Amino acid sequence: PVLILHGLLGSSRNFVSWANGLSDALEKPRRIIIPDLRNHGESAHSRSMGYVHMARDVVGLLDRLGIARCCVIGHSMGGKVAATLALLHPERVESVGILDIAPADYAGSAPGPAAEQWKDIGMIIQSLNELPMHQVGTKKDADAFLAKTISDPILRAFALTNLVRREGKWEWKIGIKHINRNMGLIGGFDLGQGLQEPASILGMTFPRDTYFVQGGNSHFIRSRHLPEIQALFPNFTLQTIRNCGHWVHSEDPKATIDRVRGFLDRPDPTPFR
Repeated sequence: PVLILHGLLGSSRNFVSWANGLSDALEKPRRIIIPDLRNHGESAHSRSMGYVHMARDVVGLLDRLGIARCCVIGHSMGGKVAATLALLHPERVESVGILDIAPADYAGSAPGPAAEQWKDIGMIIQSLNELPMHQVGTKKDADAFLAKTISDPILRAFALTNLVRREGKWEWKIGIKHINRNMGLIGGFDLGQGLQEPASILGMTFPRDTYFVQGGNSHFIRSRHLPEIQALFPNFTLQTIRNCGHWVHSEDPKATIDRVRGFLDRPDPTPFR
């Protein structure tokens, strides 16, 4: 089976079309599962957004579905959950595909494009958290409020897919207060070593195949991240999709499907031992 994990503010719905395309492209048919991570979609809200906790959620899901092990594909935050799952529970993971994220701390990293990009994401989350629901009569009202701090209409539209009307009132479907509180953890990669240290100091490695895809216009995977990736995932490969930003699966779904299909259908995977 293939498990696909969405990114921050996303949900399983964001990957349905992409997953259908991947399923059609695969030479070997595979079961594809797309869950909602905690505080997203239909999943429960929770105070903690640590990656160890989110990986445990995924293990619980695999147990309930009777899946001994699977391939995990994750984008952004979901990519970090996939990496955590592989490192802490390697017996449950055959291989890992990670879309445009590194096992790194962006929230506390040195100044640079990636840190600035993460800072911008943090401002978006803060704006969503501060949306005055009592003044929102329509989604257009919400969009007008968010436009004061989020200039990109596509980003606003994406965020507003999480705004729903229940019992005559608008509310966030996502656990926005919990997400806002945990942005330091989400931006980092703490597996128990603390946010100030790289995860590699724990001595863990994932021994099987790992595939990273980066957007050519994104800053989330840089050359300075490669030593840490090598330490944690020694059997990794990295490919770039040109003219794409962070959301590679939506900006160029065909190219992303082609890359991931090639990984899943590779003729000589590292054997599971």
